[in-house]
Amino acid sequence: MTVQIFLGREREIRFLSDVLSDVLNGESRVVHIKGAKGLGKTSLVKEFLKNVPDNVVRIHSSHVRPGYGVIREFVKKFGDRRRLLGRVLPMEAVHIYPDLSSYFVFPEYDARPVDEYFILYEFLDRLSDVSPVVLVLDNMELYSAEDLELVRKLILSLEGKPIMFVLISTPDISFYRALAIDLEPLSLEDLMELHMPVEVVERLYRVTGGIPTLVNQLLFSMRHLNLDPQRAFSPEILEEIYGKILDLLSEEEKDFLLKMALTEYVDVQSPVFRHLRSLGLVDEEGIRLHGLKEYILGTISEEERKSFYRREALSLLDEFREGEAFDLEKLHRLVRYMELSGLDEKYPEEFSKCALRLGNHYRKLNKYSLAMEFYSRVRVDPYRKEAARLRLLIAIKTGGHEDVDTLFQQVSDDREAVEQYAKYLLFKRRFEDYEKLVEGKESPILHLYYLYYRRDYARFKKKAMKMLDDIEGPDKLNLINFLANIYLMEGERKKAMDYLRILRAEAERHGDLVIVSKALYHMGVLAYEMEDYDSAMEYAVKALDMARRSGYIYGQMYVHYFLGVFLQEQGDYKRAGLHLEKALELAIVEKNDYIRISSTFRLSDEERKMAMVEDLLFNRSIYSHIFNRLALDIIIPFLARVDVAKARALLSEIEPERDFMEKIYSAYRAFLNGRKLPKKIPRLLMAQIYELKDSTLPKALEIYKELGFALKVMEISERLNIPSEFEREKVEIRTFGGLRLKDVAGREISGKDIGTYKAQQILLILVKAIWDDKNITTDDILAALWPEFDSQRALNNFHVNLTALRRVLGKKAIVKDKYFYRLNPEVVYLDLQEFKENYEKGIHYRNMGNPHKAYTYFERAIEVAGDRFLKGIYDPLFDDFIMQVNSAVMDALEFIGQYELERANYDKARRIAREILDIDYFNEKGHELAIRTMMESGRKSAALEYMRRVKRIFMEELGFEPEFHGIEKGGRV
Repeated sequence: MTVQIFLGREREIRFLSDVLSDVLNGESRVVHIKGAKGLGKTSLVKEFLKNVPDNVVRIHSSHVRPGYGVIREFVKKFGDRRRLLGRVLPMEAVHIYPDLSSYFVFPEYDARPVDEYFILYEFLDRLSDVSPVVLVLDNMELYSAEDLELVRKLILSLEGKPIMFVLISTPDISFYRALAIDLEPLSLEDLMELHMPVEVVERLYRVTGGIPTLVNQLLFSMRHLNLDPQRAFSPEILEEIYGKILDLLSEEEKDFLLKMALTEYVDVQSPVFRHLRSLGLVDEEGIRLHGLKEYILGTISEEERKSFYRREALSLLDEFREGEAFDLEKLHRLVRYMELSGLDEKYPEEFSKCALRLGNHYRKLNKYSLAMEFYSRVRVDPYRKEAARLRLLIAIKTGGHEDVDTLFQQVSDDREAVEQYAKYLLFKRRFEDYEKLVEGKESPILHLYYLYYRRDYARFKKKAMKMLDDIEGPDKLNLINFLANIYLMEGERKKAMDYLRILRAEAERHGDLVIVSKALYHMGVLAYEMEDYDSAMEYAVKALDMARRSGYIYGQMYVHYFLGVFLQEQGDYKRAGLHLEKALELAIVEKNDYIRISSTFRLSDEERKMAMVEDLLFNRSIYSHIFNRLALDIIIPFLARVDVAKARALLSEIEPERDFMEKIYSAYRAFLNGRKLPKKIPRLLMAQIYELKDSTLPKALEIYKELGFALKVMEISERLNIPSEFEREKVEIRTFGGLRLKDVAGREISGKDIGTYKAQQILLILVKAIWDDKNITTDDILAALWPEFDSQRALNNFHVNLTALRRVLGKKAIVKDKYFYRLNPEVVYLDLQEFKENYEKGIHYRNMGNPHKAYTYFERAIEVAGDRFLKGIYDPLFDDFIMQVNSAVMDALEFIGQYELERANYDKARRIAREILDIDYFNEKGHELAIRTMMESGRKSAALEYMRRVKRIFMEELGFEPEFHGIEKGGRV
């Protein structure tokens, strides 16, 4: 076996290890390793994986299909662990990857077409619940555009799971918000680690340019062929090396290498492959030795190549005709070899059949570009007609792959094609073309679509309700959706909600998660307009979950934006910001201008908002397709606060494009013209409009009080400079100087009131989660507090103690968001949270080189702290946590002390040193600060005496003396 030499890259290995530590703490991370071919990207990852803990699942896939490659590598590695496979592999994977079926433990499976993304999402979601995962996707430059998009969707959907995605590609691929490692060639210093003569290393560096692959290959050739190093490192001798390598091989091995060079297909099960791999010539990706493939291809003529492809194609064609099971890889090879050898023209029927089968496969996976590519290769009927029909359906569905009208002319006699094309014409409002198409043969279903798009809603409702029970499939879902839309436009919100619930139930029955997500999203928006804000939040969270499970990125984007706007209106700006950031990220991926601009505007400061509004007004023609919506949602509300005349002028120019925008339009029109707002507009919209002027702020405050938006009430009360009734409604949790609690009335809560110590531990776990920025599940708490109990007994204990906690803190103090428990910042004040926010800002400004601002925030943090963290609590479960917070306190104190010392504020510096030593007497920096303060204030003798005393105490207590660098020299201060 050839030994791969690994040189340098210590910094990159250290970086990957730091990222892994975040993943082991429950975070998800994405690392993108980029670099030209031969720079050792794969070797770097393999070296890193050697030190990954055994409890982490490692999957390294270099296959050109990410879904197949990941599943294949996993089942090859864990094929003997049947229980694990049964727990994490979705049943539908058997259908998509039949050649891996021997690894699956399911006696039966659902053979319905499923999305490859869904399989991977379900698999990684389940696997990451069992163990942290390091997933390496190699050779991503070979991925199709659809597969790259699949990976992007996976990363976004699995955010928050303990998965470390390591993406390896050439520099021309990018991933939004990935942590990038741009590999460079090795330096001369790196090559010195070879411990060879300096002149040989310098020659090696000049010839290879520090490219790791070339370094390894030339060292390999030198050792195995007994070549002189000086000659082996000369570029002109490389052909001689390749010739000698081939001379050492048998004819069977040469043929195997030739086949690999021509076909790029690797038969990893072959004994020949295993032997060549042991020599370091090949690996699972192909011919490994740099330049050998080009050398082999240069030894054969074009005619010989064509003859080879012909032989391979005929061999595969015989298998295909005999009806042998053909996997996707064989089909790809057969189509490619037939094209390269010209056999596609000699055997057009077989070629068309293969191309059609490949197109159908990719259509089921929603990879429409690839499906279109293979359908377009189909040559003869009846396959050509079927391919044209499927191309038409894809073009209608995607609205952009090909010209729909031209495609329809090829299949105008097909019944299904006629029906789909008719629906397409109605959707495009091409009623004359539709009437010509269906003249005298309009089906009842098509007639319903016609009535809906013609806006004849009364007749549509009457007929649809009669036919609804007799219809199944996509048509039924569409008609239910149409009914919900009609009732929404007519203002009958309760009926609209009823039909959205029916739509959700039907979509769940059909297994269509995308429609389920859409229905839940619209239910959330409708509940929001009906001022049922708890239900709105519940529906939106469920919609987001369904959109993630189905890989519906557009749905995720809109739900994140809705949640961001909703929480912002409630005054919860922190959580709103997280959702808006996510919406912005997805909008950039999906190229959605409306969400991108709206999210950016809501996240920006006033100055940037003004710049964006001016840009939108100046470039109105560019954004004409969304300008009216942007005007009502963004531009006019902003201008109403800064330039009413401009807002009024713009409002007169636009027309609301949809019925639901009419209410917003009429409300702004009345407000800007000084009239009363219409009575029928939603109360929340009314409050938002009243917020635009200082004179109407009291009216906004009244509405927010009615709606129970506590944070909004506090914000507007502050603007009006009046006390807020909500300000007293916070439970206090003090952690510095010991754990102390106060209820909403300001009364102390004793440990006896809380109940058992386990209840206090639950509270401290939730406090720790805020410090760690980590989500806490029920399982996390059970594992920490009752590891020896069975799950049911532990769960019962948890609920008893949680109820006791909520009884004294209040029901809303501890809330559950979907799967996670947290302290509710709306009703709980936590001193640690205030300390953390100020400490992190201090760190930020210290790193930015702004000591004055850093000092200000560190001072605020210390004002909050005041004493040791969780003083008097000795619990091994929280020892590390207490140490971390106390270390942060000392870090802030050390900075403040040094800052005061530099400004000759000796009394304050001395006091800071004393505070540090109160927390930890054996803190060397605290003693160093005390000594420096004495020295610089002119008390050098006292400093020397103090230093000797400290050294003596350290030696007696700890067995060593502290070193005060820069203070003492030769025993003198």
